[in-house]
Amino acid sequence: MSLLDHIDKRDKYCENDVAMVIETTLKALAFIHEKGHVHGDIRPDNIYLNSEADLDKVKLFGISPGNDSVARFGSVHYCPPEGRVEGEHSSKRDLWAAGAMAYFLMSGMQLFEDDSDKNVMALVKEAEDIN
Repeated sequence: MSLLDHIDKRDKYCENDVAMVIETTLKALAFIHEKGHVHGDIRPDNIYLNSEADLDKVKLFGISPGNDSVARFGSVHYCPPEGRVEGEHSSKRDLWAAGAMAYFLMSGMQLFEDDSDKNVMALVKEAEDIN
């Protein structure tokens, strides 16, 4: 069952559940990053739970072959401020996406919401420019 399916079955996640899912996801990402791979598309529907009750065991689906491969951009809601730049394919993208996923799990909302992907990316860039 994907994390997204699991989310749909529950009203909300408590902080401990979110912490467990994110910690486990980050450990899985650390493992693939150490092997020279980048996932490139971290989002709730690419995180699979071993069982409905096991939030501390996840499988990552959709892993891309390496840093020098053709960049996959993933979902706009989990895309970092550097956005959809050709060749931008690093572990930083995965970490941003994990943070955006944590926000979504805690709040039930995306970091930035709009009807169009282009507008979402503009909102992300605008937030980056504030810092």
